[in-house]
Amino acid sequence: MDPSRQLKTQQQKRFHGRMDPLRWNPSPPVPAPTPTDKSDAISTDLEKELTCSICTSIFHHPVTLLDCLHSYCGSCAKEWFTSAPSNQQGGSYPVSKGCPTCRQSVRAIKPSPHLASITEMFIKHNPQHARDPEEITRLAKVYTPGDRIITDRSPGDSRNRSLSSLSNRRAGEGWWDAWVDDNNEGDEEQFYAAISASLRDLIPRATTGFATPSSSISGHAGTSSGSSSHVTGISTIRRPTFLTTALPPAHAVVVDTPQVNCDHCGNSHIGSNVHYHCNICREDDFDMCHGCFSRGERCPGRHEMISRKFNTDNGIMEKGIFCDTQTCRKMCNEIFWSCSTCTTSTGTYKYCPECVNSAASCSHDLVAFSASAQTLRRFGLGSFPHRQGFHTTHELVQPAPVSVTTRCDLYTMVDLKTQKRLAASVMGCGKRKIWLDPNEMSEISNANSRQTIRKLVADGLIIKKPVTMHSRSRTRALADARRKGRHMGFGKRKGTADARMPSQVLWMRRLRVLRRLLVKYRASGKIDKHLYHELYHLSKGNTFKHKRALVEHIHKAKAEKARERQIKEEMDAKRAKTKAARERRQARVQEKRNALVADTPAE
Repeated sequence: MDPSRQLKTQQQKRFHGRMDPLRWNPSPPVPAPTPTDKSDAISTDLEKELTCSICTSIFHHPVTLLDCLHSYCGSCAKEWFTSAPSNQQGGSYPVSKGCPTCRQSVRAIKPSPHLASITEMFIKHNPQHARDPEEITRLAKVYTPGDRIITDRSPGDSRNRSLSSLSNRRAGEGWWDAWVDDNNEGDEEQFYAAISASLRDLIPRATTGFATPSSSISGHAGTSSGSSSHVTGISTIRRPTFLTTALPPAHAVVVDTPQVNCDHCGNSHIGSNVHYHCNICREDDFDMCHGCFSRGERCPGRHEMISRKFNTDNGIMEKGIFCDTQTCRKMCNEIFWSCSTCTTSTGTYKYCPECVNSAASCSHDLVAFSASAQTLRRFGLGSFPHRQGFHTTHELVQPAPVSVTTRCDLYTMVDLKTQKRLAASVMGCGKRKIWLDPNEMSEISNANSRQTIRKLVADGLIIKKPVTMHSRSRTRALADARRKGRHMGFGKRKGTADARMPSQVLWMRRLRVLRRLLVKYRASGKIDKHLYHELYHLSKGNTFKHKRALVEHIHKAKAEKARERQIKEEMDAKRAKTKAARERRQARVQEKRNALVADTPAE
């Protein structure tokens, strides 16, 4: 045997000898998924996504809830939102239902055409999931596309922070999930009703307190020590918030709320709510509710309106800045936090310290405003070093005036279009040339006549901007020098290559020279009218760059024409010669035929 084959055989035996059939148990090969298995898995996943969580069937006229984006059947959603709570009592405050899945408040319900198209395609490929005709008829009586499921809300409700949405927004902290797990749906609605009823403005309210974390506010002090203004910024740490209620104190005295009516819409009893007052129109007796003011309505004189609210606890009409949280509305003239991202028709959102500490404010970065640095230090601002992840803002501390106008919403609150127009008329210039003192907006907004505008101009509160001069003396001197030939060298030339002598002018001049030559040659008989017509169009198409090229082309054309004439004459002579030879041949043939006929004897 070959030694190499023998060695190979021994290695194979040694290898198979080491393989113990009891220990070596290879796993069977995993079969590759077939296309049918893949399609079944995709169909199952798609069925889960297209299943309504209320009726556990495939969507029928699906609708989407805003802003949580959960989808349900139109009939299921309508039955859910139109049915009254089972445990709601007659005297309780009405509670609106939220999303069945996440319990978040619903702003609007919109149909979902894309989801409806996907559902239709799924049912087309899976007919076993289609609903019965009787069920479709029953659902059509409940909801048809285009029906309104929930009523429209007022424009102001789109920005209000309800207790339900606030609680769901804090769900990530854990306490809300634990509360929902320990209570059923009925207890949840009673909880909402109790909170809403306790915080109503038109009835005596119980004292409501929130647990305030001691380290929930932090700030960063400004770097400028020589300035009286401080640089202040805050960032809130979201912590679990617990609501506690207590009975009103024994010495509380019920004070009659003054009769305040809205002079725009006629709404009555607005004194205990935040409203706006003008101390000029109607002899200091013009009030407007918050709804009209939010829609952009103002007093007849377009004056600066002061925000007010009657405090039923101490019987004082409070004036100044109030918290924009829907369930708070407390006065915060001493210190407040402003959000530059959340804006309304009345300016930026402002929050009191209690709402900031209890996480009732928005989740954006906030800036603190106060009248003194001592107040900032008392609230713990400026005493903490800069930490990573904490927001700091370079914003000067603005004293809180006894007015709704602050530095952050100054130009939003005061409309000075009329004052600018009157000032432009008085000073004889355009409105763009009028400068208004930003520190005296309150006084400028009260000016509603040309006489008061003249007084403000004399006081320096309104200034006419100087006219911007654009002298042309240097341009005129340069133009005079260029007329004399100066500043015209290669380094001063601008524009395209043919800017000094356009190619159009050169083409026109060259064309006129060529046409004059053609007219001269035609008149002298050197060219006929046919050649003239042909060369006229060729010169128009810029075929000839100069007159010499045209003359050479004429000579070549005439020589070609003469050669063609000579060739034609030669061909005519050749044809005539051939014709004469053919005729002579035919004559000889005819003579031979005649001779043969004559020699043949007659029979």
